[in-house]
Amino acid sequence: MAPNELELLNWLLERGLPEAKSFAHQVERIRASRWCTCGCPSISLHVEENVPTGTCSQSVISDFVGLTPDGKKCGVLLFQKAGKLILLEAYQQDPIDGTWGFPVISSLQRFEDVGQVFVKDPQTGRFIQSNSQFRKDSC
Repeated sequence: MAPNELELLNWLLERGLPEAKSFAHQVERIRASRWCTCGCPSISLHVEENVPTGTCSQSVISDFVGLTPDGKKCGVLLFQKAGKLILLEAYQQDPIDGTWGFPVISSLQRFEDVGQVFVKDPQTGRFIQSNSQFRKDSC
């Protein structure tokens, strides 16, 4: 993994759901591969065999929104499955053309604190704030 990806992964584990910290030991024995071809920086995470598993009943263990290095709004989600980290996913909230990077750590805020959902307006193609709210369950 690239140094900025490792830094973000550790940051998300420290500040995600309380149970996210139980996955921290996996970072030392993890590798990553590109997950998507759309231009986003999302990566699949591959934890080595025989590494102790984390404990959480939720698949999303960290959920934050922030800004890319170019100042575009985006979100980042950290997923686990069966106690192993599996995906670091980034998604755009502003239109972003081409390849883009993970959000700047100093810009990150908890999704539930921001409480905004952006959707693409099918008529204009612009992203607008939705009136719907997601209910966030914890472990």
